[in-house]
Amino acid sequence: MSLLRDFKAERIIARLLDPRERVGTAEDRKQLVSKLRGLGDTGVNKLIHALGHAARDDVPRISELLVRLLDNASLPVFSEALADGNSQSVSRVTDVLCRGTGFDPNRLMSAFGDPRIPKSALIQVLSVHRKRLDAGALLRYAYTLEPTDRNALMKLVTEVADESLVPELLNRVSGKDPVVRMQIVRILGRFQTPEVVEALQHLLEDPDKGVRQSALEGPLGP
Repeated sequence: MSLLRDFKAERIIARLLDPRERVGTAEDRKQLVSKLRGLGDTGVNKLIHALGHAARDDVPRISELLVRLLDNASLPVFSEALADGNSQSVSRVTDVLCRGTGFDPNRLMSAFGDPRIPKSALIQVLSVHRKRLDAGALLRYAYTLEPTDRNALMKLVTEVADESLVPELLNRVSGKDPVVRMQIVRILGRFQTPEVVEALQHLLEDPDKGVRQSALEGPLGP
């Protein structure tokens, strides 16, 4: 069954990538893409492998096809591809993830826990899709990570946080890690609500110098 699936995927991919086939109608291509999607991970895996080794002129056609196949069901295959030791492949898959809109970017959070995946690639993808991210979920997930990975994700939280996140930030501002507290204080400093101002006033007496300085740079500063 696996060999038959491979054979079918290869035939469909060959037709979709053949320049001569591009004279077909949009409906023809749509049906081929649908058939390829119906083969599950097989087609996506083959295309990702091809993308990593493709000549530069062939990259746009393969990338375009992968963008169309990218959805929540195929996302784990793309995530795994980010763990590839081939930097060219990782860069090209990252570009596909940045361009795709058919998946929930919040599902990529768990990839931060995979030491094989470069955090720079994840940050790049999530930053592109930041308007669709759940800031609260990002913040909560950051607390499950090791310090280095947590700090990287907290920078992204800073980009996507809005006033709805203030109550949760206030609840965490008294945590033990001064680096994380500094980051939270800097985020809070963007919001001039009475609760934030009161919290920052208390933090001016914090034992950590960095936290005190961050509090002073917020609404309390000049």
